[in-house]
Amino acid sequence: MTSLTLKGRISSFVAAGGSWPASLDPLIAISPEFVEAYLAFAGCAYRNGPLEPKVKALVSFALEASVTHLNAVAVRRHCREALRLGATRDELLETLELISVIGVHACVIGMPVLEEKVANDPRNAIDTSHADARRQAIKSEFTEKRGYWSTIWDGTLALDPDFFEAFTTFSSVPWVHGKLPPKVKEFMYIAVDVSVTHQYVPGTHVHIENALKYGATPAEILEVMQLASTMGIASFELALPIVLDEIAAREAQALVTP
Repeated sequence: MTSLTLKGRISSFVAAGGSWPASLDPLIAISPEFVEAYLAFAGCAYRNGPLEPKVKALVSFALEASVTHLNAVAVRRHCREALRLGATRDELLETLELISVIGVHACVIGMPVLEEKVANDPRNAIDTSHADARRQAIKSEFTEKRGYWSTIWDGTLALDPDFFEAFTTFSSVPWVHGKLPPKVKEFMYIAVDVSVTHQYVPGTHVHIENALKYGATPAEILEVMQLASTMGIASFELALPIVLDEIAAREAQALVTP
């Protein structure tokens, strides 16, 4: 395949919603086979997936902006694409509000371990029955605002209702005030949870179940996962310019060294 043909393929890929950072352009000449294979792989979601283009762009934006990834160059690229496809400022901000709760996974991962370690210690065992009125009210508020309850929250609510009440208010803002459809909100959580930089299995279970409840189809959820599956190209985006710079520096040094 010629460089001109590959450039045309890249243009078509980008026009369909795909992302091609300029830092990868040297690969067109250096490794055209890899470029062709990448375009075929990364283009699957854009060729075949059922999600509307704006939603795809917002999901990609969420993936790049997630605290476990933070690819600033790609965030700008997908933000620009989402705006081109009709996303509003409020939809972009809502996406960020949704993924900003990922920090609480520190508790979700840690609490089951803590509960296990103190389960046989009468002095420190954690009562997750939520028998008191306040914890019941907080649980009801979370369920009403977020649309579900999971046992993954039991330990945190049991041990510190003040913290969980504050988390309920914080995480519910996009659900109370946001405009994205509920299943699209769940797509953001799924994307971040399945991403190679997070791979959070408990949340994946919860949010796929929620998305299906809100009417998402298996094909839509698969497309979210496909979009997340392309994140590996960030290795090239970061490292290729460095590799080429270092090779050029070494070659220049060789020319001046007697």
